[in-house]
This record gives sequence, C-alpha cells and structure tokens, in this order.
Amino acid sequence: LLEASDLEATLDAGGQVILTWQAPPDFCLAATGEIYRVYAGAIATPAVPPGSFPSDPPFLLRGSTTNTTFTLTPSAGDEYYLIVPVGSDGGEGPAGAFGP
Repeated sequence: LLEASDLEATLDAGGQVILTWQAPPDFCLAATGEIYRVYAGAIATPAVPPGSFPSDPPFLLRGSTTNTTFTLTPSAGDEYYLIVPVGSDGGEGPAGAFGP
C-alpha cells in the first residue's frame, strides 16, 4: 500500500475539523468498506525515535471512512492527524499523511 498524501485540515463555522487528502494510486487499497482510518494525537514527535505507531507518539483511532474526507470534533489543544489507508486484506498501510 502507498500512503495518502496532501492532508489538509480546515475548521468550519460550527467548530468541526474537516480533513481532506489525496487517495494513493494503489491497486492494493480496499475497494469497499473501510478504506481509510483516521487517527489523532496531541504530540507528533516520538519519545524514542523512530517511534512505534500508534503508541509512540500516542495516536487514537477517531474513525474510518470510505471517502477522502472526514469531519470530526477536535479535542482541546493542538491535535495532529494521520490518515492510514486500509488494504484489500484489511491490514493498515503506512501512516504517512499527518498535520496539525
């Protein structure tokens, strides 16, 4: 699997965060059901490089989607987001797209 790219986060008038990204050009990407998992965390830098996703830095699953957009209520403080593609076998691909 290839990673999703060009993650953008915008805040709508109601205070919701809208995440959008580009789909990876990958034939191994799941074709139906859960295609992307959205993770969020308060810290982007691992305590012990290179880190160990999703525990260092800690990221929590916020939801999943079949689209290249996801809307969520942000947590208090800074928050970083990861978009993780799901393969046709149900396994997660690389967590390459993140942003505050």
